[in-house]
Amino acid sequence: MANDERSRRAGAALALVGIFGAVAVGCTVEAGGSGDEWASVGQEFSGTITFPPSGSTGACTTTQKTTIRNGAAVAVANLRSSLMRDCLAHHALSATNGDPAEVIWYRLKGDMPTAVTCEALDSPGINVNAQRVNVEGESMRFDTGFLSETVDDPDTLASVLLHEIAHTKGYMHGLEGSMRGEYPYTVSEQVEACSLAISTGTFHPLSEGGFERIPHGTDPFVGTSSNASMLGPVGGEGGSPYDDLCSSGKFVSGLRGYEDDEGIWKLGFSCRSSSGTGTPSTSTQRGASQGSSFDDDCPDGTLLTGVTGLAYRKLRALVGICQDVDEIRARTSEDRTYLDVQGTPDDGEPYSRFCPAGQAVKGILAHAGSGGVYGFTLSCENVDRANEQDMDLQATFGSTDGVKERARCPRYSVMAGLFGATGSEVDRLGGVCHSASDLGDFVTVHSSVAGIVPARGGWAGTDFAKDACDGGSALVGLEIRSGTRINRVRGLCADAWSWSRTGTSAPVSSLDNHGGTGGDLTRVECPRGYFLFGWDIWTDEVNGDDRVTGIRPICMQPES
Repeated sequence: MANDERSRRAGAALALVGIFGAVAVGCTVEAGGSGDEWASVGQEFSGTITFPPSGSTGACTTTQKTTIRNGAAVAVANLRSSLMRDCLAHHALSATNGDPAEVIWYRLKGDMPTAVTCEALDSPGINVNAQRVNVEGESMRFDTGFLSETVDDPDTLASVLLHEIAHTKGYMHGLEGSMRGEYPYTVSEQVEACSLAISTGTFHPLSEGGFERIPHGTDPFVGTSSNASMLGPVGGEGGSPYDDLCSSGKFVSGLRGYEDDEGIWKLGFSCRSSSGTGTPSTSTQRGASQGSSFDDDCPDGTLLTGVTGLAYRKLRALVGICQDVDEIRARTSEDRTYLDVQGTPDDGEPYSRFCPAGQAVKGILAHAGSGGVYGFTLSCENVDRANEQDMDLQATFGSTDGVKERARCPRYSVMAGLFGATGSEVDRLGGVCHSASDLGDFVTVHSSVAGIVPARGGWAGTDFAKDACDGGSALVGLEIRSGTRINRVRGLCADAWSWSRTGTSAPVSSLDNHGGTGGDLTRVECPRGYFLFGWDIWTDEVNGDDRVTGIRPICMQPES
C-alpha cells in the first residue's frame, strides 16, 4: 500500500475511533400548538405524538399529557445517546431479526408519528399497549393507573415507552411474560433496562475496555465469565457461517483478507502465542477474493483485544485494536494500538467491540460468501487459559433447507437448558449456557449464567420457558423427532461430575418433550466427558412463518 494511502487510512482510523467516544446530545421536547401534540427537536426520533380531543374516547388529562411528554423527553435523550448503542452491543440479545446492536439502535431512532390515548387497560402488568398502524405511524394506549404511578418518575415511563417502540419496529417477545426463557434477552426488555440504567447513571463506558452490568439481573452481561466470552455480533447474517479459533495456547494477533472501497470481501486472521511473540500461523480466509489483499499484524508483544469500524448488514470498514500482553494480564486498558482502516470509512453504522479485561480475541464466528463478509462475532478468552477444547459435531437431523446459522455458548461454558416455541413442529429453539470448570479429574457446572444460545426460528406455536437441568447437571444430548423438518426436541441431562469421569456410572435424565409426534425418533448423546455446547441450525419459512428445519448438535469437552 502506498505511503500516502496508508497515511490517509491511519487518519481515517483515528477519525473512526473518535466517533465511538462521542455521545449524541439529547434533544429537548416542546409542547406544540394547543397542547394536543408535542414535537422533539432533532433529526432522529422526531415524530409527533398526537392526543385525542378533550371529551372524546381515550382523551388524556392535562396532567397525563405532561407526564407523557416528560417521559418522552427522557426517552428521546436516552435513545439518541451512544450509550444506548453500547449498552445493546454489550449485553446478550435474542429475537433480533438478525440485526446487530447498531442496526437495532438505528431503527429505533427512526421517525414514526404516534397517536396516544389514555385508558384504563384493566390488564394486570400491562402499562402501555403499542401497535404499529402502518409504515408511517403507530398507536399507544397508556394505562391511566400507570400514568398516575409515574407522574413524578419520567425515567420509568421513558423505559416502558422505548420497550413499546421496539415492538412497533418489529422486535417481538413471547406471550408468557418474564418467566419465558427467552423473554429477558429480547430487544424490548434490554432497551427498557438500558434506558433505566442510562437515566440512573449505572451504565457507562469503562475506559473503552468493558461496561458495567445494567440492573437487569436475569440478563447475562457479555463477558461476565472471567475465562471466556462472545461479544455482540457485528453486521448481518448473509452467506454461510464459519467458526474459526486459534489453536491451543494461541490468540489472534492480526487480520488478513481482501478489501476495497465497497467494504471487506474476505477475512481471516493470524495467531501467536499468549506472549504475542513468535512466527504467526494463519487461519483460512473466508469470503470473496475481490479488491486488494491486506495483511495487518499487531506489534510484537501485543494481541488483538477489539475491533472498531462501520457496518450495516455487511462489513464496510474494519480496524483491529491491539494491546500489550502485560497490560491485558494487569487488566488495564491505557494503551492501545490501532491498525489501519480496511474497507471504506464512509459507509455504515459505527461499531466497536472490546474483550473484557484480562481477555484477548481467540477466534471469529462469522458469515461470508460470494458477496463478501456480512458480519462476525468475536470470541474472547483469558490469556492464561487458552487451552484446546475438543469439539465433536454430531449428525444432522431434519433437512438443510433454508438459512443455516451456528449458535453456541462461550467457551468454558455448556448448555444447561432450552427455550423456544413448538406446535406440531419446532418453531423456535434457543438455549441457556452455564459456566463450567475442568478440575482435572472431573467437570463442575456452576449456577451462574454465562450467556445464551440465541433462539432461531419463528413466532408460531406455544412458548416454553427455560427447561433446565438440575443444579450441577448439564445437557449431554438431545432426543429428536425429525423428518423434512424438526418435529420435537427433548433435552438429555447428566450430572457433570459423573459424566466427566469415564469410569463411573452416569445416569441420563430427560427434560420435557417439546413439539409433535411426527417424524422418526433419534437419541443423540455426546461422548463421555463432552457436553452440549451449541448447534448448527437451519430455519425456513413454512406457511408464512419460520420453523426449524434441521439441527446438528455440537458437543464440547471443557478444559481448565
